Parts: sequence; C-alpha cells; structure tokens
Amino acid sequence: MQERIGEGIRTLRDRELIPAFVDADRNAAALLAGIQGGVSIMMSTGSSAHLRAALDTGSTSSATRRPGRTGPRPAELPGPGLGRPGARLRRGLRSLRRRSR
Repeated sequence: MQERIGEGIRTLRDRELIPAFVDADRNAAALLAGIQGGVSIMMSTGSSAHLRAALDTGSTSSATRRPGRTGPRPAELPGPGLGRPGARLRRGLRSLRRRSR
C-alpha cells in the first residue's frame, strides 16, 4: 500500500500539482501511518474525523513545506497559494485507484 501511495505522490509531483521537493517515500510512509491510525480510531469511535484530519494535515504539510522550514506555510501567506493541496492529493489518489482496478 505504501508503494502505491508513493507512486501517486510521484505522479502528482511529476504533473507539478505538488512541489518538486516533496519526498514521495517519506510522505507515503507518514500518510499511511495517518490512514491506519485514523481507521483504527474510526473503528472504535464510529467517527471519521481523525481519519479526515490525518489526510488533510499530512497532505497539506507535505505539499507546502520544505524540509526544515519554519514559519507559515505558503498556503497561509497572502497572494496566490497552492489552494487546497490536501484535496488535490486525495483526488490524485482516487484517480490512481480507479485506473488500477
């Protein structure tokens, strides 16, 4: 599963939907951990809030922040930003999932 997530992140990076500096393998590992934790909590509570938060936070962080950077993310700065990178990442992953069926 982590390999497929990494593949999706690399595809988004190649299509310039997320910045070129995004480390696909590291972000795939973090996203998978967030998904697994979110699903575990969802199964015990019935709420998908933690899963949605993990997806939004993980994808937004990886798509907007250079490693070691401090301060506001570009999406928080005035002017044109990346919009909603978390939504883009989810759309990209859904698209890859549909193609692989």
